[in-house]
Amino acid sequence: MQPPPAQAKEVSQNEYQIVSRFHNYGGGWGYSGHSVEAIRFMSDTDIVVGGVGMFGGRGEYSCKLKIYDLGYDGGGHEKEGVLLVETDEVPFECPPRCKYNVLLKKMITVNAGKWYLILARISGPSSDCGSSGQGTVTTEDQVVFSFKSSKKANNGTDVNAGQIPSILYKIITQETKPIPMDLEPIHKISKMFGSTVSTECFESLVLLLNWAWSTFKVTLNELKDKVNNFIFLEFCFFFFY
Repeated sequence: MQPPPAQAKEVSQNEYQIVSRFHNYGGGWGYSGHSVEAIRFMSDTDIVVGGVGMFGGRGEYSCKLKIYDLGYDGGGHEKEGVLLVETDEVPFECPPRCKYNVLLKKMITVNAGKWYLILARISGPSSDCGSSGQGTVTTEDQVVFSFKSSKKANNGTDVNAGQIPSILYKIITQETKPIPMDLEPIHKISKMFGSTVSTECFESLVLLLNWAWSTFKVTLNELKDKVNNFIFLEFCFFFFY
């Protein structure tokens, strides 16, 4: 049974590091039914990304996020990319000049030097926005993020201003490394099972292994005899005919 998708929630600085694109806040930012906000980013360190910060400040909003892998050449040539994760429609609300952190359904691995695209569809009243954007940001833990505008954005978001103000991330360690989704489930052996294992069980196992080995040798010898007989018959056939 699949676990329910993770719901968006406020995420504290203790759970993720946060990289912010903007120095300042801008004026009102409006949305239409076809608005798309998008930005490309790259990290110089292997990280996992767990969410994206969103502006609000003037009422109730909803947002749907997608993140694409654009490859190592995605900074110079923006292609369609491979969809890595997509959220449900997430309702949110936050005070002015604040950000609401939207969690992804699963953390995604971001490889150093690769370019990725964050795409957001936002609906609601006009919101805060960012200004004085930065093309390169070095975080407190010395991870360097690079940002580039995207041709997917049709509502004005770019490196200098707009939406998608921050990314929630962790540097990859053994603890934060994502678990592959296709692994077989691990089944724990209970203490009750262990208590039922006795000396007789191991003796039976040894007898079973001995029988299997003896049967294998007998079968191998029979196969060898058949091969030898076949070779002998072939020789006789060619010799007499």
